Amino acid sequence: MQELEESPLLSPLINEESTIYAYILNDIANATFVSGDRLITTKLADKYNTSINPVREALKQLQGEGFVTLSPNSGARVAIFEYNTLRDVFEILQLIEPYLMEWFVEEHTQEDLNELKLLLKKMDSASDREYRILDTQFHWLTSKITITTKLSICGDETD
Repeated sequence: MQELEESPLLSPLINEESTIYAYILNDIANATFVSGDRLITTKLADKYNTSINPVREALKQLQGEGFVTLSPNSGARVAIFEYNTLRDVFEILQLIEPYLMEWFVEEHTQEDLNELKLLLKKMDSASDREYRILDTQFHWLTSKITITTKLSICGDETD
């Protein structure tokens, strides 16, 4: 059984609340479940140590967000992501990231910088799977600080 509250693989892009929704989405984001995988409610309930109803509700929510497809008599599957859609998302990220990094450089604290250095050090000896997770954390940290800072500035200007 997976220890939910202390999962070291929880993507920082996902709400850190201990919800079945967050754990399934995390498993999709970290390629535990990949495009086309069948998601069996009873197995998911066992994996996340819960009953079937929260799993069903999470799958419905994930379907609404495009991460899961639900078919009558077939059950749930991880959505098959179109190449063009993924390419477009990554192209947009490539365009935005230099601005986020520039803002991070202007707004970071020493603690933020130390955290980035630690992530980079861990990445040097990480397996492929660990590297992907650390890379996501690296980019999330720079983006989170930038977005939080810029949004707080916008909020201050409207007061």
